[in-house]
Amino acid sequence: MYYIVACVFYCNVETVTTIDEDSGDKTTRHWTIDEALYFTTVTLTTVGYGDFAPKTDGGKLFTIIFIFLGLSVVFQIFSEIASLALAAAEAATMKAADDNPDDNSDPHFAKVAMSVGMILFFVFLSSFFFYFNEEFLQDGEKDFLNAFYWSFVTVTTVGYGDMAILKESSRIFSIFFIIVAVLVVATAIGNFSAVAAAMAREKKELDILNNLTAEDLMNMDEDEDGLTEAEYILGMLKLMESVDPKLVDRYKKEFRSKVEEVRNSISGSMPAEEVAKDGEARLTIDQLKALAKKFELDKIERMKKLQNKSVAVDFFVKPLNVLNDVVVSCTEDAASGVEDDAHESPVHMQMNELSSV
Repeated sequence: MYYIVACVFYCNVETVTTIDEDSGDKTTRHWTIDEALYFTTVTLTTVGYGDFAPKTDGGKLFTIIFIFLGLSVVFQIFSEIASLALAAAEAATMKAADDNPDDNSDPHFAKVAMSVGMILFFVFLSSFFFYFNEEFLQDGEKDFLNAFYWSFVTVTTVGYGDMAILKESSRIFSIFFIIVAVLVVATAIGNFSAVAAAMAREKKELDILNNLTAEDLMNMDEDEDGLTEAEYILGMLKLMESVDPKLVDRYKKEFRSKVEEVRNSISGSMPAEEVAKDGEARLTIDQLKALAKKFELDKIERMKKLQNKSVAVDFFVKPLNVLNDVVVSCTEDAASGVEDDAHESPVHMQMNELSSV
């Protein structure tokens, strides 16, 4: 739908002026479908070459909103799909390595190697295509380095715009290539940071284990009645800075208040010696069932809070919808002011062409 709206709008509002190489005559025409789709793709992926851009006021206003919606909603959906696909491919690769007893490769190395491989695959795929299909010349001859340079600048979303693609077939290829390559390469580059962070975390864990002192163990015993497994695990998580101590204290207080509330509602206050014997806050099976019923009663309150948040979201979204209506009105006025020779492609013709692509 995002691409269809873009096609209908840009093909009927925006124009481009071409110059005939033989006669030098200038001709103004509407954007073609492949040009509109190409512009939408380089905009959505933030590559932004600059070879196509809106010229009308309505087109610029529409593009501002279109960029905001594209980056905040559409691109996030594409990114999530790409992340899931890459995660599945990575999991399959790791599983194959685990199933092979002769494979002793470091999982971090395997992840980095896979990421580098994905980047090189898309860069070289694009390089070979544009080397044979475009006129990326150096001293009057085709130059593979120029094609490789353009491809790398594209997949990393730098998009200088110093080298423009001119052929329709190149634009059609780019529509599909750019969106996939940018998402995959961005995820692959993100893997480098993830691996570096994981290696740093593992090194820190080894340092803590190798330098663990008796004082550290004593500090883990918060109730001073002996170190339990739960206390040790929680203490290690704190030392590793994998958990926020303030958050732990908050949930402890919340749990203990619920324990006290449930116990009082079931059997009154517990005897002091029974609490001391427990050593820490606990709930029996019956008390857990009672707490579950209480959660069901609290569910209504939580739903009310969610509804209030939804109202707050609508408060921001509805003005955007109103603004979108204003943009549509502006663009209709802009379209009516374009030269007559640029009106050879009505909306229904663009839709028919789009459905045949």
